[in-house]
Amino acid sequence: MGIKNFSIIILLFACQAFAQTDEVKLRPIFASQLTFAPANFWNIDSRPIYLHGSMQLFLKNQKAFSGEAFYYIGEPNTDKFMFHHMLFFGINFYKVKGISYWYAGLQPGLSYTAVNPFPFSREYTAGINPLFSVNFGGQFFIYRFMHFFVQIRTIMGQHSFDRPISLFQSVFSAGLGFNLMSNNSRGANRSQ
Repeated sequence: MGIKNFSIIILLFACQAFAQTDEVKLRPIFASQLTFAPANFWNIDSRPIYLHGSMQLFLKNQKAFSGEAFYYIGEPNTDKFMFHHMLFFGINFYKVKGISYWYAGLQPGLSYTAVNPFPFSREYTAGINPLFSVNFGGQFFIYRFMHFFVQIRTIMGQHSFDRPISLFQSVFSAGLGFNLMSNNSRGANRSQ
């Protein structure tokens, strides 16, 4: 019931933002977020929780350079991994409407992963694995220094050490972020 109510609130924010017709007077130049992010693996029974931090540096032409980190906290039921930390860098492409900045992005990345050893074994092999992710989301700049955000990300990769495991998963993030805005209205981040 909580996720359903949260989804309705995000939808209402999006509808309100798309209904605005005023030009954006301020545009973001930098944004950062930190939140807890639940995930669901597609090919194995694993639902980990990450601490998700990200930073965006907004460029011209409705683009932003983005760096994102996911720190593995654990799983509620069973731990498939000893740890599974991820780091991504890439470009997000934005569609601006009022205070809403909707985006899609492609980001290559790396994971530092160790699978839990078989029972009664203390030996494990950690490894760095290449990843690729596609993300979709929105940022709602409600105040000069704060914004709401929501993001869904699909991550593809393979852990290839000690035993191969698919790292194909979806991660959901949402929360309150902080940003710096510019009075430069000549930037290309305005709706056209």
